Formats: sequence, C-alpha cells, structure tokens
Amino acid sequence: MEVVSAKQNEYKEEAAIVSSISFSHFFDFLKKKEESTDDVRGKFYRFILKKFAARPDLLEPFSDLERLEGTEELMHLVQSILFPLGNDEEKDMFALSVPFHFQLFHYSTAFKNTFFNKDGFLYMPNNLSIEQVQKDKMASLYMFILEKFYNRTLTDKVEFIYPIAHEDSGIIRHFKITIDKRFIDIKFTGNQLPHIPEDCICSRTDRILDYNKLVETFPLHLFTIEGFAVWNVTDVTEEVSLNEIKDTILQMHSSTEDETYTRLENSIQAILQNNHAKVGLIPFLKINDTFCFYDDATNGKSEMVDALLEAGGTNKDFEEQFTKYAANPHPLIIPLLNEASLKEYPFLIHVYNKGIRSYAIYPIENQEGFMGVLELTSEVPASLTFSFVSKLHTAFPLLAQALENYIHHFNDSIDKIIKEKFTSIQPSVQWKFNEMAYQYFRMLNAGKKIKIGDVEFDEVYPLYGAIDIRNSSTERNLALTKDLSEQLTNINETLSLLEKTISLPLLEEIKFKISSHLQKLQAGLNSEEEVELNNFIKHEAEPVFRHIEKINPSAQEIIKKYFPQDLPAKKNNHLYDHHHHDYEESMSMINDALSNFLDKENKTIQQSYPVFFEKYRTDGVEYNIYIGQSIAPTIPFSELYLKNLRLWQLNSMAEAARITHLLLPFLKLPLQTTQLLLIHNHPLTIKFRRDERKFDAEGAYNIRYEIIKKRIDKVHIKNSGERLTQPDRLAIVYTNAKDAEEYLEYIKFLQNKKILLDDIEHLELEELQGVYGLRAIRVGINYADLFYTGEITKNGNPN
Repeated sequence: MEVVSAKQNEYKEEAAIVSSISFSHFFDFLKKKEESTDDVRGKFYRFILKKFAARPDLLEPFSDLERLEGTEELMHLVQSILFPLGNDEEKDMFALSVPFHFQLFHYSTAFKNTFFNKDGFLYMPNNLSIEQVQKDKMASLYMFILEKFYNRTLTDKVEFIYPIAHEDSGIIRHFKITIDKRFIDIKFTGNQLPHIPEDCICSRTDRILDYNKLVETFPLHLFTIEGFAVWNVTDVTEEVSLNEIKDTILQMHSSTEDETYTRLENSIQAILQNNHAKVGLIPFLKINDTFCFYDDATNGKSEMVDALLEAGGTNKDFEEQFTKYAANPHPLIIPLLNEASLKEYPFLIHVYNKGIRSYAIYPIENQEGFMGVLELTSEVPASLTFSFVSKLHTAFPLLAQALENYIHHFNDSIDKIIKEKFTSIQPSVQWKFNEMAYQYFRMLNAGKKIKIGDVEFDEVYPLYGAIDIRNSSTERNLALTKDLSEQLTNINETLSLLEKTISLPLLEEIKFKISSHLQKLQAGLNSEEEVELNNFIKHEAEPVFRHIEKINPSAQEIIKKYFPQDLPAKKNNHLYDHHHHDYEESMSMINDALSNFLDKENKTIQQSYPVFFEKYRTDGVEYNIYIGQSIAPTIPFSELYLKNLRLWQLNSMAEAARITHLLLPFLKLPLQTTQLLLIHNHPLTIKFRRDERKFDAEGAYNIRYEIIKKRIDKVHIKNSGERLTQPDRLAIVYTNAKDAEEYLEYIKFLQNKKILLDDIEHLELEELQGVYGLRAIRVGINYADLFYTGEITKNGNPN
C-alpha cells in the first residue's frame, strides 16, 4: 500500500503529540451495526468483522505504516462502509489518514488525481503559509481535546479551505476538507488534567484567543491519539471565486482599473477552470443618452474594442455597434469563429484577425436595466460553448454590480467636473465665495501655502419645509409586484400553449417555479426577491422561449405574443413594467410640478430680501431657506423680512398641496402628498461643507436643529400609532410654545382667506432618539375654494 505525505523539506509533522493508527474504534462501530441489523447488511458487517479478526495487529495502535502492506482489499471494505456504494471514485474525493497528520494510506482516484503532484507528494496549499496550515491543524486538535476532557465546545469553526494550483495549467481550485473524527480516540496519560490558560480562551464566548500561547503553555505530550481520520473533500471553487468577486467589487475604489480587472479575470477563469479564456467586462456608458467610449473602462479589457481601435476604428464606430446591440441585447456564443461564421457576424472581423477563434458575449442586467456586457475570448477553437459559459450564471448579479459601480464612477467623474468647472453658486451668497477665493488667490501668489477659508454665515434664521409623497416605497413595491405577477402569468400562459405543440418536460418544471414565485409575490416583495425574479425571467424562462422559437416553427406565433415583433425596444414601450412606469411617471409629474413651483416662488421671495434657498429631491421635495444680515451685509436686515418669509412659507405649502391635489386626475397612480415645516425661532450659524457641497448648521445647539429635521418626517403623535404628516393637512413642528404663537396668527389670516380650514389641532409628539418635547400644529388645507391663481398643464407644470 502506497502511503502519501507532504514533502519533508516543505512540511514537518507536529511531534508534540503521539499519534497512532488503530481500527479498534471502527471495529466496535461495526459490531454495534451488526448487532442492531438483522437483514443482509448484517452478513456484510460480519464478513468485514471476520476480515479484521484475522488481522488483530490492526486493532492495536501502531505507527509503523508498513503494517498496512497487503490491506488494500480490507481498506476498500472500510471505504464501502464509510461511503455510499453509489460514490464514483473518479469524481468523489475522500481519503483515510493518520490522525492529525498529513499521511494518507487510502484514497479515491479523484483524490489522487487532484491532490498528488507528479512526484507523488501531496500538493501543499497555494498562497497559504506552512505556519497557517500548522495553525489550522493545531486549532482542530485543541478543539478536540477541549470538547472531550473539558466539556467545552468552542464556537470557533476551523474550516480547511485550501487553494491548490495545478502543476500544468496553473489554475487554482479551492477545496473544503472536512475531517470525520468518529474513529479517533484521544487519551490522557498524565495524573491530572492541565489547567487551561485563562487568557487563551474567552469563557464568555468560548473562543480561542491566543493559539500561539496555548501551544506554549498547554502540554500536549500528556495526550495520545489513536484511530484514523476520514477526509471528505468538496470543490468550493465557484463559491470562493464568487466571494473573491464580491471582495474585488468592494475594493474597486481603492484599486486601480488594471488590478480590478486582473482579479475579476482570475476569479472567472477559476469558475470556468480555463486560464486560456480572456475576460472583458464592458460597461455601457452614456452621455446625453448616447453610448460613449471611455478608455479606462474598456480599452485593453475587451478584445473587440481593442481590435476595433487597432484597425483604425473611431469612437463613433464603437457607439454605432453598441447602440445596435443595446437595442436587442442577447447572448452571442460562437464556439468556432472562422470565415464561415464571419459572414453572419461581420463585425467580428477585427477580432478574428487578432487570432481569436472562439467568442462569446453576454448582456449583463440588473434592476436598473442594461449595465453592459461580459466578453469571453479564446485562441483555442471550439473552447467556448453554451454549456461552458453557463457556469458563470451565478456570477452575473455580481458582475452587474461591478458594471454598475463603473457606470456610477464614470457619472460621478462627469458630475464632479461639472460642479468644479460649471456649477454656479447661488447669487445671494456668490459674493462670499468670491471673497474667500480672492483671499486664497492672493496668498498663493505671495508664496504662502494655506488652506482655503471656510464659508460661514452667522446669525441667520432657518426655514425648513418638506413635501413628501405618501407611502412612496409601498406604492413602488406594489407596482413592481403587479408587473412581475403579470409577466409571470404571461409566461405561464405561453408555456401552457407550447405544451400543446411540443413535448418538453422542462416546460412543466418552469411552470412549477412560476407558481412558487407567484406565491412569494403574494406575501410581498423585497429587493433580493426582485433580483431573483428578474434573473429567473431573463436567464431561465426567456432563453427557453428563444431556443424553442428557433428550432420549432410551429411555436413561433405563440412566442411572438410574448415577444411582440412590433416593439423593437421592449423596455421603452413598457410592455412588462407599465405599473412601475405609471408609478415613476406619477412621481415625476408631482416632483416636476413642485420643483417648478418652488423655482418660481424663489424668484419672487428674492425680490423682497436676498435669501439662500436650497431645494433637493427625496421621495418628494425638501428645501432649506436662510435669511439674515450676514447673507446681504449691504442691505439692512429687519425682522419684517423674516415674518414676511414665514407667512410666505405657510401660504406656499398650502399652494403646493393644491397643485398636487389638482394633479390627481392627470396621474396614472393617485399619489398623495404630505406637507411639513419646522419652526426654529433662534438664529444660527451655517457653514459650507466642501465635501458635501452644501450648507449645514454649525455648533452643538445648532446641530440639534439638523437632527430634528432628519427625524420628524415619520414622527407619530404621542400615545398613538398615527403619523403626524397626513394628506390634505399641513403639519408645523415646534419645541417652544412662544415660537408657535406667531404662526397661529398667520394661520388665522390664511383661514380668513379660505386657504386653510378651520380645524386646527394642537398635538404632542412622541420622543425621538436625542429629541424630546416636540409639539405640532396641524390644520386642513382648503380644496373647495380655488386659491392657486395659476393653471395646471397636462404635464403637471404650474403656469
């Protein structure tokens, strides 16, 4: 019998504990099986027991491995007990070893082919130090001792996941080795069990804190081990590679483009188990809705783009090709790229001239739409096939995330340039930025290296308002659920019709999955299920339809009803996303109307006294207004302007509610808005944050104002589950009763003008984290009397 171990000059077995082979525990295990079994298996067990009885030397502990000579048949019988008879030696990897040693005396063919090098030694883990291997083994040994003698099952989980690089191909595969210790016994040979060092193991979490100190202070020579270990090996290359892709994506912003692509290519090659396949990942970037070419994201990473440029192609050629592909993105796999296939795909002529003989391209999509393509190329003919490339389906969501990151990075880069070079500061505060820039410029010219000063405004009064679309997240999920339900139902009906024309059991299996997905949809939709459903539709159901459409002419008319030929750009026609489109269109109409209204109002209020006005979109529109002497130092400030602005704010919030109410007949989805404003009667200091390019309150007391702003949008009335913000009502939050008195006068005035209803409420609000003592006024908005003097156009914009 050939015993295999690691090279002695690479790895020395740990001698701190005596380890011997013995089959006595296995023999006892087999006797119990035989005694409890009265069928034909009992005869088989007795047969093996007799074999071992004839070799009593194997039941005693021994370390001389030559004793195993001539036991091949007996070891195969042991194997038949430990592993199902259906196991395939050519595929399943397992081995028997000396306990806690890298010495193997029986193994499957698959194990030998995978783990033995040409010299007959065990491969050692690639990119894993001998010290780490030793530590893994010792950790497992200590856990075994602590569990048996100290009744402590540690929460540390030692998993032997080893990367192995093949000698010929260099491709790294990852294997998880699980050690079955059922037939190993450990014995204590001393008089008293040694004390466990307190600072090595945490008693609260049962975790080993310091392996090295445990090795130094815990005497292993007082223990002996006998028996044999069973190694079960699983190939986890795909799982590990997917995790490596995830890590690569998380580290994208801290790595160079080349480093990121190299890592992605290595991970994909590991999944494919082919290092001849070159990988290209091409994000589909747009400027003004037109595909564009971005060297850092494509050149040198895509064989097609590289070949196109080397052949004298231009950016326009790239844009034209990808615009055509984006209109109908589909997998394209050409196992054998030759002159014949070039007649069908002439755009690959430049790739062919570079020596590529096998080509594949896959569209990558996610919930945001078409992200780009995965390109695979090889100089080896017929090396890229459909079944070969299908191994990568599990990686598609991760690749979509990588492409999305590239696209966002590109868009952010463009946005940064626009903001740095073109974005103008609001006229009301432009003077301050000019002043700071001039001071910085003078210092630089004087040879002084200083940081540019901060832009601050002291003693300014803040006004905050928020117009929110009620239940926007719920409505979005409901719209997506309806769209997916309708699409799944359509797929199901198409499958039922196809079953009448062709016999394909797979169709029934897809229908079963659809039924399961529909049941899940009834319970609600989360982001993970949304991705799972879209992947199922795009990568399972629809490819089956496309395949059947090609091979079965009689099914083409049925499938055309699912893929209408008169809709070349399915997504733009909202064939299967019309509910979500209605939601987005309704949201957009409301937000556009509110944004246009506030822009118009801003021009009006600036005429009274310069103010800083900043609005931004959330699920509706929010705005900050600041007014004070420091913003317009040349114009005398009076509280008259502040009171005028507060009255305007109340009136404008009511008008905004009127606009969104008048919009309801034009909305495909009847979304409603809530109106909220916050009273803060004390001046504060605001400072421009260069990293966020916005003004925020400065100082501990002033920051409390910012905290309240962020937390009141979903606040509830005290001792009630009712939200403060409600459609058709205006909510005003305050902390000091005196602050509210001024606003109550304004409310009376607007009630007299029939703008607000005579149903005012005074409310106490629940305590929020870090905020308490909040109160609110809530009053109804009058829709019966038209007070908005403008008009509402069909696109929702106020004239």
